[in-house]
Amino acid sequence: MTILNLVGQCGPLLGTRLYPDADAPYYVRGMVVCSAAMGVVFVLALVLRRLLARENARTAREGRADRFVLIL
Repeated sequence: MTILNLVGQCGPLLGTRLYPDADAPYYVRGMVVCSAAMGVVFVLALVLRRLLARENARTAREGRADRFVLIL
């Protein structure tokens, strides 16, 4: 979760610096950076979900219901 938050905040931190007046009104460079950061967070969230699902399946096979991980 920390990695997701760290990467997710890179877009706004870098993106806000990439909005020069010369790029008005669409500010393509800034929008691309923010979009790329959101894409990376999306991929990381999918990877995390898959890892947690695999962990839950392994836990179910072992019969240890007390160790299930919540997956949304």
